[in-house]
Amino acid sequence: MDLPSGEVLSPRGNVHSASCLAAPFLPAAEAADNEDAGDAKQPEALGELGRLSRLAGPLILQNLAGYSLSIVSAAFLGHLNDPVALSSAVLAGSFYNITGYSLVIGLAAGMETLCGQAYGAGNYGMLGLVLQRALLICWVACLPVAAFWSQSRWLLAALHQQPEIVDGASRYLAIATPALFLSVISSCLYRYLVTQQEVRPSTICTVITALLCPAFNWALIYKLRMGLEGAAWAFVASTGTYSALLAAYTLVRDWRLCAARSPRATWGGLSAGAFEGWGTYLRFALPSAAMICMEWWIFELVILMSGTLGSFADVAVASMGISFNISSWCYMIPMALGTAANTRVANALGAGSAARAATSARTALGVALGLQLCLAGGLFAGRHHVAKVFTLQPDVVHNVGRLMPALAASVLGDGVIAVLGGILRGSGRQSLGAALNLVGYWAVGCPVALLLGFRAHMDVLGFWCGLASATSLQTMILGTVVLRCDWRREVRRAAVLVSEQADQAAIEQDRRRSRGYARPEPDEEAAGNGAAGQHQHQQRPAAVRVVARPGPGEGEAAAPAALANSASGSVRDVEALVAAGGGAADADDIRTPLLAAPAPGAR
Repeated sequence: MDLPSGEVLSPRGNVHSASCLAAPFLPAAEAADNEDAGDAKQPEALGELGRLSRLAGPLILQNLAGYSLSIVSAAFLGHLNDPVALSSAVLAGSFYNITGYSLVIGLAAGMETLCGQAYGAGNYGMLGLVLQRALLICWVACLPVAAFWSQSRWLLAALHQQPEIVDGASRYLAIATPALFLSVISSCLYRYLVTQQEVRPSTICTVITALLCPAFNWALIYKLRMGLEGAAWAFVASTGTYSALLAAYTLVRDWRLCAARSPRATWGGLSAGAFEGWGTYLRFALPSAAMICMEWWIFELVILMSGTLGSFADVAVASMGISFNISSWCYMIPMALGTAANTRVANALGAGSAARAATSARTALGVALGLQLCLAGGLFAGRHHVAKVFTLQPDVVHNVGRLMPALAASVLGDGVIAVLGGILRGSGRQSLGAALNLVGYWAVGCPVALLLGFRAHMDVLGFWCGLASATSLQTMILGTVVLRCDWRREVRRAAVLVSEQADQAAIEQDRRRSRGYARPEPDEEAAGNGAAGQHQHQQRPAAVRVVARPGPGEGEAAAPAALANSASGSVRDVEALVAAGGGAADADDIRTPLLAAPAPGAR
């Protein structure tokens, strides 16, 4: 069980045409329509592998650095020789993750679809508006959570924990409450940058925070002799540091883009439009939250169940804690790859490139499967030795080795699911993912774990067999969904969503101009210098700037970017463009931001 850690790094992110959105993700044998995906050449797959690696590489480092925050805090508390303090922090951390942090991450994940597809379509101004909307929605969601935590003492007591542990955990949660609101900033800014394929800034901020974390814990726990309360304040300080660093970078970056009047500027200033369009955002955010929480919570549940095994509980909890840490470390690589796949797929769909989206999805899935097979094979081969990294107690080492085959199977499925889930969120199919997670984890995995663990007397091994059965089932179902996906249909769905967002961006730009807040766009200034500039200005809404070129011979469905360039942006335009089969925008043309990260060698 983990102490709460900073973003990054949790071990577990009404359009106009209803008929288009309701289209099934699994077409009835429409593989012939996916010739673009099927004919992807090997060099293109290798090129996509390189692009995924450039995104996933820094994210792996970020995930590892972020996950180390919980280990540092636990180590400092462990050296107090106060088992109540450590147990209180562990209980508070689990409660923090289940009831608060997982909700924040899930709601912020709605940005992955909206921002990713808008950026791919060249509708850059929409990203800043979605960011403000996400911040407000997540902060509003944190208010009832904070009120809920104020009553944590009797809620934790209902879990039949020792009174001393309950008292310490409730004090920890009271101090850590500001960290939940701070994590909203980091979670939303992280996705705001990642959907633009900016990954190194957040990695640098995470590494800096990880380096400062031991100093925070030492000063507050030992130097000021604050003990458990010091650990809670150190957690708040770490979360605040990461959020402040990421916010500072984002402010400087966006200010420089706006000052240069770059067509790729994604920030248009604070807007009253952030209070509008919540229904559209929540349509993606709520299923994302359900999708993430249902997967996360079942792992927390089996840890709690291991504490109810009577006289075997001590060994069971230790074995489950070690195996869960092994699983979490193995999750860092596929989690980064899933984020990279999410960004690439969303950008490609926003740009109207079905072939590129299919190539990104299949390449990421293949890499994930290969990596997880290697990890699972390594765990199985070293099943009698891996536990010795964490403890030398013979009974615990033996028990971890006993459950390692089931753990290896779970690691294999869990990592592939991380990538498949990222692909689904990039495609805007969170509702389908949430429904499948409900079936796989809670209708199958949880009952199997309870049955094997208690009725079949397999204890912790039964719990991991239940998790392995859930992840195996999810891998097969989600893998079938992604491999049989009609990417042309997903492009059409993205076109409708981008059309709606383009309309919102245009309305917001007109509103700002009417109040004298918006600067004239470069093509507006050129309009006064000649008829060519005037004609260019009339061809697209002022709030939308597209950087795109036709893909050579791709023959894609109409790009949402082309839709954004259309004068009206209505659903009728969508249907006409799709029927005509316009040239697709190349996502690579809009991949690299104009300004590099300020740190030397950051890009």
